Amino acid sequence: PILGGLALLAGCPGASAAALGAWAIQSMLLLPSVRHHRVPALYAAVLPLAGLIYLLMTLSSAWDHLRGRGPAWKGRRYG
Repeated sequence: PILGGLALLAGCPGASAAALGAWAIQSMLLLPSVRHHRVPALYAAVLPLAGLIYLLMTLSSAWDHLRGRGPAWKGRRYG
């Protein structure tokens, strides 16, 4: 939805429709699983956001590894 909104602001309605369509398809495909686990259907709409957050955390960890920095927890680095 963020990409769809940005594309719409940039004057690209086709890209906006594609982004919003992809989000809608993901949400619809997740809906049976969300219903199976008896959680609100809204979770299906925001689950792709959780995937984005996980991707960003993974990239951050890979970047730290490439720079030779070990894992960190609560401001402390571990070797």
